[in-house]
Amino acid sequence: MRRTTLFLFTIVVVMCAASFVRADDAPAGKPLAWMRFERGPERYAGKPYYWLGRCQIDLTVDVKPAPGQVLLLLWGAKGDTRTATVTVNGKSQQAQGGGYDGFRWKTVTLPAGIKGDNYRISIRQAGAKAAFLAEVRLVDPAAAGAAPDAAKSAAHKMTLKTVGAAPARVSAQALPPLPADPLDRSADIAGYTISKVQRWLHERALKKIERDTGLYHPDGRFNYQDAWADCYPFLVWAAWLTDLEALNGPVRGALHAEIKHCPKGFFTNPRNTFGGSEYVKDGLIAIVEVTGKDEWFDRMKAVQDDIWAKPAIDTKYGKIPSTNIEINGEQIQALARMYTMTGEKTYLEYAERLADHYLLRGDFAPSRLRDHGCEIIGGLGLLLAVESVHNPDKAAQYLPHMKKMLDTVLAKGTNEDGIMYNRLGSRSGLSDGWGYNYVAYLCYDMVAGKEVYRRQMEQTLRNLAKPRYRNYPWEGRSIDGYADSVEGGLYIMNRLPVAEGLAWADHEVRANIVRAGHPLAAAPLWGTMKLESNGVRTAIMHALMHTRGTIARPWRQDLKLGAIDTEGGIAIVLKSDKPYEGTLVFDIPRHRRYMGFKRDWPRMNTLPEWFTVESDQTRYTVRSATDNTPRTVTGAALRKGLPVKVSGDKPLRLKVVTAPTAAARPAP
Repeated sequence: MRRTTLFLFTIVVVMCAASFVRADDAPAGKPLAWMRFERGPERYAGKPYYWLGRCQIDLTVDVKPAPGQVLLLLWGAKGDTRTATVTVNGKSQQAQGGGYDGFRWKTVTLPAGIKGDNYRISIRQAGAKAAFLAEVRLVDPAAAGAAPDAAKSAAHKMTLKTVGAAPARVSAQALPPLPADPLDRSADIAGYTISKVQRWLHERALKKIERDTGLYHPDGRFNYQDAWADCYPFLVWAAWLTDLEALNGPVRGALHAEIKHCPKGFFTNPRNTFGGSEYVKDGLIAIVEVTGKDEWFDRMKAVQDDIWAKPAIDTKYGKIPSTNIEINGEQIQALARMYTMTGEKTYLEYAERLADHYLLRGDFAPSRLRDHGCEIIGGLGLLLAVESVHNPDKAAQYLPHMKKMLDTVLAKGTNEDGIMYNRLGSRSGLSDGWGYNYVAYLCYDMVAGKEVYRRQMEQTLRNLAKPRYRNYPWEGRSIDGYADSVEGGLYIMNRLPVAEGLAWADHEVRANIVRAGHPLAAAPLWGTMKLESNGVRTAIMHALMHTRGTIARPWRQDLKLGAIDTEGGIAIVLKSDKPYEGTLVFDIPRHRRYMGFKRDWPRMNTLPEWFTVESDQTRYTVRSATDNTPRTVTGAALRKGLPVKVSGDKPLRLKVVTAPTAAARPAP
């Protein structure tokens, strides 16, 4: 049956005040029953809570229903709007709230005509942005009464009957041991992850593409800020990595379906700017960074042009499309890429309007150092890098303002280990976006031509070895917190390969993202909603670090592929349980070939480059451990794919290094 497709969007309001909890200013009335979720598995702004994306809350309230009684929910938000379905004695209604950062009380009017001796309340997820709750109260507004004493019982006449638990992390003891040899270790790590990603693609994600419309519905709801920004790109990544037939079939077809179902000029409407900006920055950029200038790039350009067709916000530097710092940070990141990919100066001028609006005031530093606020830090860093090549005078103007901003964040927004807090000047919690922010520091050092922040960042990575950061609950037990923290860390470790940081990333991915303590064939798979899809993203990124960007095509479930750096190139091992014949495809300098960057600037929403091969002019020596006769091949041949065979009983071990120019001789 054809499903009617709706374009639903939420306008996100990012507040600049500190995170807060309004736990004691509930509406007046006498509390009849209550339940504080003191054992909630997640924590935000100092409050434990349950997130409806992971569980359903079922409560029994030992109070006889009476007219006028209301339900109060201590409703959490992170600058966004969230929804829930509240069912009371079989009667359901939708609840929606948010637009602030922290917790506030939300009143839910109880359905009329409820009978019985008690209330049976169920609260569950209603949409893509699932609500998270810290407390529930039943109140009689017409009667006087004081709020429950926070120091006393967390529950009164209210029983929490069932709550679906979040998937448990895998303990270090349950993780299977890894080989001592670094190359074999990488093969075990990457092989397990890539095979699990392939299973997820076929057993979960592809099934979410509608047969009749071709649209991808990862969470049952179509919108741009979630489904297409945070879910679709990693469907693309998974297909690109493990199944090109799926990539060029239904996955690419989903893009065509999205374009077909989107009204013309949709993103020109300011109400849709947020969804379009998210789709470009988190979605299409992530795709274009690995596929280049094809249909996804064309879509990215079309959406960007719509967003900037009629900007309505006046500034002293020109019109911009939004006052939302998240949108503007995303736009700087997108516009810097659009300029280098197209050469169209208009995109650079748009980016400069936004950067001037913030930086040239002289004292700018974002108050929010996590998602929905920190995007502008990395955006300004990337723009500074691009300007250093294409408009050096502008880069020189920005440089002292950037340093002041970066120094302010370090002074007021980091703990003693260099990990950033959620907010500037607040110790309300550690930001899982700490690595995203440090990307700008890497850019600054590259533009300045000296190591201003390098030592600080290296020490921060070494500090990850402290017990505090092992299984640290960045977002409670949500996979998203682990995934974002590791992703940002890998952006930094791609440039600063500090051993302690790399070991931390390996553990966090295996225990909390890939959850490697299960036999592969029976391993539980990720879901397809946005937070789980972010886990797939980071799993792929981490696996390719352990293959140095090399991919075996076609991928098969019994394969293990790993690579490590060696002098002048990389060492590779490919293992299989059965005879295998395929190709090893090597990465290219995508920053230059696809993005148009003169240098490989640190940036978000990309797959980092590890080992890349150049074109026909550069030749490489391929040497097998079992055959001492080297072959000389071109970079173009390695990019196309090096033919390989594995017997099934003996691993294939290769070394690929840049060939000495004088000795270069093409293989027959």
